[in-house]
Amino acid sequence: MSSKQLFLLLSGLSLCLLYSCNQQGANEKHGPIILGDTATMVTEKDPDNLKDIVKDLHPDFTRAEPTTDAVPPAKISTSSDTAKKATIAPPSNPEPGLLAQFSELDFSIPGIQVKTAKKTDLTRASGATFQLMEGNLSTKTIKIVKGNVQKLSQRYQTIIVLKNNLGTLPLETLNYLSDWEPLKGNNGTFAINNIGGKLEATDFNLASLQRAISKAARRHHLSRNLERQWQNSVRNTRANKKTINTVMRYICWKVDARDAHGKSYSKQIRVDLPMAL
Repeated sequence: MSSKQLFLLLSGLSLCLLYSCNQQGANEKHGPIILGDTATMVTEKDPDNLKDIVKDLHPDFTRAEPTTDAVPPAKISTSSDTAKKATIAPPSNPEPGLLAQFSELDFSIPGIQVKTAKKTDLTRASGATFQLMEGNLSTKTIKIVKGNVQKLSQRYQTIIVLKNNLGTLPLETLNYLSDWEPLKGNNGTFAINNIGGKLEATDFNLASLQRAISKAARRHHLSRNLERQWQNSVRNTRANKKTINTVMRYICWKVDARDAHGKSYSKQIRVDLPMAL
């Protein structure tokens, strides 16, 4: 064998031996890493491999200073503060009575008790109707605030009412309406006139009286027999003057005024009265 062939053979054997050693090292299982064992300790010096993706926390342990928005301590009220509050009293309630508050003016009659006949928006209405529940209008006054009042007038309506042992029967068709009568006043205060005085009544005779009884009987659903008794009770009107009565049905006031632009307007207030005989 020549030297060249021997060299090639030895080189091939060396390569096979080296490959065998590498395979044995790769398949060998290593034991666990022992703490403190320098043989199994891994030391990394590359700073890029020492980084992690979790952001480091840097807590602030400095003492928090009190803020300037803190709530101030409650003030303890003293007797002087109580005295000041006592002097600032809310306005007293207005005197009870009739009150019609229109957009242009307020119309009131203090000292009586009324109820509204129907709900009405007085800010857009030209009149209002009330029913007297308690009080005497003859001793009362009218007060008007706001509005440039030019004149206040009054009128009333009366009806004939029959009253005897049969009961009470109002004859609404026999009514009388008075003319407008101006009232005297000063600084928005007016006295009510002619409430307790003599009342005017409509003219009637026996025929018109009996017709009115028939209409009232139908309106109040009276029986034929009771209607006939009412008819007979008024045949002699002179002898039965106490049976026939003149009663005020309602009283009405009209306010004539001007607005801020000088335009004239009117408001009417009516109060229905109980038929007390």
